[in-house]
Amino acid sequence: EVRLVAACSVAGIELDQFDRHTIAWLGERLDPAIVQVLVGLLSRATSPPGDAAVSGIDDTDAQAWLFAACHLATVDLASFDCGVIAWLAEQFEPAIVHMLARLICSAAPLETAEL
Repeated sequence: EVRLVAACSVAGIELDQFDRHTIAWLGERLDPAIVQVLVGLLSRATSPPGDAAVSGIDDTDAQAWLFAACHLATVDLASFDCGVIAWLAEQFEPAIVHMLARLICSAAPLETAEL
């Protein structure tokens, strides 16, 4: 949980109460390696230009939401990242995955992140 909150802070992402609650909940359930992948995605993300948003994707297709968010945030995905995204989409409710996608799209451009 601490690493995810720190990654959001470094990326300039403001967390609301729902985000903090969800991150705490995820932190109790995720293996540290999965948390590190999420930290990596957040640290490599940049805010999409203008009003760009994830749209045109079925709300129930959580995997597509995460991949689209990474694409919009210009995150270069390694094969392990792709596997984790697929696993997250299978394991968690769409609302949780949508929150993660929103966080990825909210990240500010970074020079260097020390996480």
